[in-house]
Amino acid sequence: LRKFDRRYRADHKQHSSDRISDYHPEFFPEQDKKSLTLQPDLTQTVAACYEYPYTTPATSVTRSVSEHHYDVPHLASASDIQMSPATSSTLESSSGKRSQMSGSTNNSDSTYDVATEQVTLPLSALPAAYAVTPTTSGNYSSAAVTHAGAFLNLPESGVNLLVPEGAVSRSRKQEIFLSILNEDCFRPKLAEHLTQLSPVVSCGPNVSLNKAVVLKLPHCAELTRNSWSISILQSDCSDSQWQNAVTLGQETINTNVFCQFDADSAYLVTECLSRFVMVGKSTNGSAIKRLKLAVFAPKLCFQTTIDYCVRVYILEDTESSMETVFGQEKRLGGYLLDEPRSVAFQDGGNALCLNLEAISEGWQAKPGSHYQEVPFAHVWQANSNSLHCSFTLESYEVSRQLSFKLRVNQKGFDYQQLFDIACKDDATDSKTSTSAKFSSSDLLPKVAIHSETSRSNDSKKSAKSLIVTDRGVSTCDDFNFRLSKQIRKQLCHCLDPPTQRGNDWRMLAHALNVDRYINFFATKPSPADCIFDLWEARNRTSNALTELKQIFTEMERYDAVSVLDNCLGPNWL
Repeated sequence: LRKFDRRYRADHKQHSSDRISDYHPEFFPEQDKKSLTLQPDLTQTVAACYEYPYTTPATSVTRSVSEHHYDVPHLASASDIQMSPATSSTLESSSGKRSQMSGSTNNSDSTYDVATEQVTLPLSALPAAYAVTPTTSGNYSSAAVTHAGAFLNLPESGVNLLVPEGAVSRSRKQEIFLSILNEDCFRPKLAEHLTQLSPVVSCGPNVSLNKAVVLKLPHCAELTRNSWSISILQSDCSDSQWQNAVTLGQETINTNVFCQFDADSAYLVTECLSRFVMVGKSTNGSAIKRLKLAVFAPKLCFQTTIDYCVRVYILEDTESSMETVFGQEKRLGGYLLDEPRSVAFQDGGNALCLNLEAISEGWQAKPGSHYQEVPFAHVWQANSNSLHCSFTLESYEVSRQLSFKLRVNQKGFDYQQLFDIACKDDATDSKTSTSAKFSSSDLLPKVAIHSETSRSNDSKKSAKSLIVTDRGVSTCDDFNFRLSKQIRKQLCHCLDPPTQRGNDWRMLAHALNVDRYINFFATKPSPADCIFDLWEARNRTSNALTELKQIFTEMERYDAVSVLDNCLGPNWL
């Protein structure tokens, strides 16, 4: 028995040693060799509102505890969090695509936690106020483009791509796509004082084209003052490195991208299909960008909870900025409480203030949470497409209705917006209540309103246009170029040769207000043809052709007017 006992203990010791050796400690950092244990539960210490210390680059000193509770994911910092393989696979199997979240641990005395490394958490484990990165890529369109050209349009986002006739060779058919990249990981990491002014738009693939395409890029820069230095950043679709494609006012004849900068949109003329985003910085400290504010909350249901969480999103004021929020709130069960509104935000370092006012009887904000400030840098250099604050209201007596006002303003400036919100418990009869601003049927997720059917119908309505060919004028529901190839060729023959009076393509560019950098067109084989491509993209109204003929008349280029009249007749307008 003693021999058997010794042999058993020796075998058991050897077996345990083999199990430990499976960890291969040489691949672990020295500090991790001491704690080869199970991964911690990342959801145990997640706060109800996402909190973190704000550190200035100059001092790198953590601020003291305050009452700010707002969500800013993906702040660059060191972190000890490691992602659990089991958690990652759980999310991939449930959503089909990884949703990247931010989390961290902090050993300081502050109540804040710093968001650092990207980790993956199941959506069910997240609190309602967590800044969720969406699992969708935003709007997308593609087309098989031939020599006839194409027009890829994302009508809900104000983004489109014009591929002119002749850009693709006659013998080719090229698949081209257009997409808005709403994930936070696609946002460029900007230097100090720079701010993002447009969504990240991707078009591709990066193939060689015979002519430049025209990409419409909405932006949120306020142009009432000449205080912006605007740049277009470009990134190849195969990597994430951003390069400066062009800075307005610093173009040369070697610049590959021409930017036509209008009040609400920029039009990029480029021969390179790639990712693009507009950024800017203030030249005199007074530049203004437009922010979009949107207020979401769950349905008011008194039977299930006495706490009511209101989320206020602070976004770039572009048509596509709400796509991320709609997808996030749909998963969280949120409802839009009022129409999104715009507010001006000026360079200068002042914070954005949010204040709950006039809360109805029976409700109160949790202590210290009715007023919040978002530091200037977290708005001006936002690194999230879903930056938001969370307010929690609690009911201290039976009340099936809730109303409050939300005032948003920038400290030290007069720019402000006031939301006057009223909602009620689902159990309350909407016909008998007059104080509620929205009925339960109105408080539907915004994504339900923008259904695929309604989008397609809107697209068809907006796509109807006036088409000019050598056979006459007509309207159609699908996109066609307003000027046919034959008519454009004759117009270019008139306007390309320079004249002593200057009433050639140069005057046309001036009349169309696209002459900011006239040398760009001068480098083209046909300057007028390139101008007409830009005109096709910018002028989609029904009277565009009427305005063009009027321009020819004011230029005293009656030969160009005759081209239209001879082909179409004098009464075609």
